[in-house]
Amino acid sequence: MILKRVIAGIAVAIFFSATLASACGPLLFAVLVCLTSIALYEFYSLSAAAGYRVYKTFGIFCGICWQLCEYLFLPPFASGVPQSSPFAIWNPVALFVAFFAIMLRTTFDRDADRAIESGGITFLGLLYLPVPLSYYIRIAQWDLTAGHATTRAAVFLAFFLTIVIKISDTGAFAVGMSCHKVGCVHPMFPRISPKKSWEGLAGGTVAGVLTGLLLAVLARRFAWGPDGVFWSSSGQPVIGLPGAALLSALLVAVGVFGDLIESMMKRAASIKDSASVIPGIGGLLDVVDSLVFGPAVLYFALELLSAFR
Repeated sequence: MILKRVIAGIAVAIFFSATLASACGPLLFAVLVCLTSIALYEFYSLSAAAGYRVYKTFGIFCGICWQLCEYLFLPPFASGVPQSSPFAIWNPVALFVAFFAIMLRTTFDRDADRAIESGGITFLGLLYLPVPLSYYIRIAQWDLTAGHATTRAAVFLAFFLTIVIKISDTGAFAVGMSCHKVGCVHPMFPRISPKKSWEGLAGGTVAGVLTGLLLAVLARRFAWGPDGVFWSSSGQPVIGLPGAALLSALLVAVGVFGDLIESMMKRAASIKDSASVIPGIGGLLDVVDSLVFGPAVLYFALELLSAFR
């Protein structure tokens, strides 16, 4: 079981890394939409297993529309600062339209005996996966100055985020299993996830921070990423090595809570894995759960640091 999980984890990591490193902007967007849609389908399936009536197809359609609007209508950026655009305020409008449409769908559903739950959970799925994961698009458009799509330099930020969190996951799993074998383990949240331990968290944090520092050093050495973030052609970059360490630790913490939140949902549905797609791991939602909130945290951290630069 452990060997299957390790092999599957390495295969997934290679897929993510190769896609982020080599794919063009439209292909990256298509991959993100596919992964998000599958994960959202698994979330709705968990909800259905817990006894709730949800609108899978309609919710996934709303999620695809949201991410498509993010990709097409985001205003151009200059060093991470949004420029004026007629579409700059579309986000709250789109959320309202999505919520209104979902509630209309609930209104015309004759079988919706618990309408509040059906509409609320369908909308929760939109807020849980497509909306936060769409910040991958914002990150990949960080230094865009005209039009839409992505830039190769900004895609490094998405690569940095993904690798730091997933390496921390691997480190936490390895250290946690090692401590469990010798009987020296202290559970973090036994009510939600009995196998997660403080020892695993420590191992995952060390692995994630070291990975972040290594990537930051390489970025400074080879001018990877947008000019001014990890390296700068003039002046000091926004994120130095101490900042990279702190940012990596923050992403690790956010990843852990993302994992715990999905574990809480699976426990509510009395299900071990969100699906059985990936041998040794489970479903796609089991893979991306730790990545759900990281993109938004990285994006807002960069905005905050850029504002005080």
